[in-house]
Amino acid sequence: MWHAHGWKTGDGAGVRALWVRIEKPGDEEPLKFAFSNLPAGTRRVAAVRRWKSR
Repeated sequence: MWHAHGWKTGDGAGVRALWVRIEKPGDEEPLKFAFSNLPAGTRRVAAVRRWKSR
């Protein structure tokens, strides 16, 4: 995910992307969101393990 501020003028160039994790725990429960700045090369399994450990 990239931030939207300054995207038209290129002010966001060079900014690191963010991971966005969206989880739907059950039918009756609301969605859960988590943002992270893990390195781009992080494997999905490793990222999920880290998020779940918090």
